[in-house]
Amino acid sequence: MHWASIRPTAARSAYSARTGERKPFALSALLSAVKERVSKGVRVLVIGALCMLVAACGFEPLYARRAGGSTYDQLSAVYIEPIDNRTGQLLYNALRDRMNPEGAPPRPAYRLLVKLDESRSELATRSDEFASRADVTVTAVYRVMRASDGAQLFASRSQVTSSFNILGSEAMFANLTSEKEARARAINELAQVMTSRIGVALSPQAPAASRPDGRAS
Repeated sequence: MHWASIRPTAARSAYSARTGERKPFALSALLSAVKERVSKGVRVLVIGALCMLVAACGFEPLYARRAGGSTYDQLSAVYIEPIDNRTGQLLYNALRDRMNPEGAPPRPAYRLLVKLDESRSELATRSDEFASRADVTVTAVYRVMRASDGAQLFASRSQVTSSFNILGSEAMFANLTSEKEARARAINELAQVMTSRIGVALSPQAPAASRPDGRAS
């Protein structure tokens, strides 16, 4: 068997929908490629070696639960303040699903304040001067405050854009559905970005210099 013949097709197909750039190589793609090409015995050895390599590099899941506190515990202690308007409610629900999956914290250690803005821009026009494609952009400016004294621990700004097709003025319902789906995609991606950034900022494993409160874990 030639290892050079193993081609992780799953990873090769992972391109950015908007930029066309190749995404970073995924470990799961390599495992899938190995599974397709080698016998069970060799497969076990290869997967074991890969797991040892990842562990040796210090890799640890961001949301892994561990003794002495974890990022999951920190995120679960964040009270998410209500966000204005319908799109804000969608973002609020998406953040709750990721940060407070077990419900709002009874004794929150942090408060998350979010200001959300949404815009739409038309990208292309047909010969009849009607737009054929549009972007929905959602932008969040957010702050994490310590609940005990109101001190600001972390602040950031995140923006996500999602595109959709416009079929024409005669397909109003289809256009509204496409725009709604694009908005939902943008909100879900925005919630994931925000959760990741806040999780890194509040992580007990972060170096003291990079912690928002400046304290060592």
